[in-house]
Amino acid sequence: MLGNIRYVVQALRSKSLIYLVPRRFIINVPLVLIYYRLNNDSLNLVCETALRGGFYLSYNEARSVAKRIIECYLPRYKTFIEAVLGAAHLLHEVISRVDWDEVVSILYSFIPHIVSGEGARPSDIVNDIRSYIASQMSREELGDFRYLWRKVLDSVDTICFDKDPHAESICHRFMDRVLQYTLSVLYPSHYESSTMFTVRNLREEVILRVIQYFGSISEGKLVKTLYLLKEKGVDLGYLFINIGGKPVSTQVFNDIENLLSRGLLERDPQSGELKLTVFGQKALSQRKPTKKVRNIMKAVEDLAKHASQQ
Repeated sequence: MLGNIRYVVQALRSKSLIYLVPRRFIINVPLVLIYYRLNNDSLNLVCETALRGGFYLSYNEARSVAKRIIECYLPRYKTFIEAVLGAAHLLHEVISRVDWDEVVSILYSFIPHIVSGEGARPSDIVNDIRSYIASQMSREELGDFRYLWRKVLDSVDTICFDKDPHAESICHRFMDRVLQYTLSVLYPSHYESSTMFTVRNLREEVILRVIQYFGSISEGKLVKTLYLLKEKGVDLGYLFINIGGKPVSTQVFNDIENLLSRGLLERDPQSGELKLTVFGQKALSQRKPTKKVRNIMKAVEDLAKHASQQ
């Protein structure tokens, strides 16, 4: 058992995937470098967060180790880090547009086959989900992501290449975990903290600008406005159903709750209507409206004028 552990450690060290602080610490080199790049090359953040999380190192030790890792290994990982962060950014942009209710409905349609083990193959499920997610991307985005992901895989192959196939396999499995952690934890958590008080996508911007236009608005009126926009050909991707003659959308309510939780919106304590917070006003002031947004807001003004004349 001990011999196997030593072999694994030796294989990872030979490719500069880990850095050992004798008898105390094993450092994941690519993750430290990704964290460094994510945080605008901040050595202090790497020391405090990535290396001193468990207080295994003093600050001076952590700083010395961080400087050594960055100076020695950053050039080796530069291509990999640029590609994986580019892919993570694009992937996160796409995920923000995906209707996960639709993904769940695709999975539900395969449940009889999954339970019975007959009919559809696992590849059919993957292909249907892939087709749906790809439909949320432009041709340029899809091409860019495929290029970046190919670059990621090629750089991983270069980093892990070894004459010993077993050692190469160990390094590949290690890098697979690095990729999984970066895409599912490290980048999303960084994105959340860096964009909490910013507008993330077109849907959020339209909701905030509609509320800004009216000053304050009830959730029902906001949903109806977005529904009428869709009727006029302004499709933001929201799905609506009619209940008692009123349009309802769980997607709109989810976006509202998201904006409330991030402090961009608040409810008036007396009326219960939605209104912008100081952070919401600042987020909009920092985002110049595109021609598409200006056209949408012109449609909102037309709807408001028409409603006032009735």
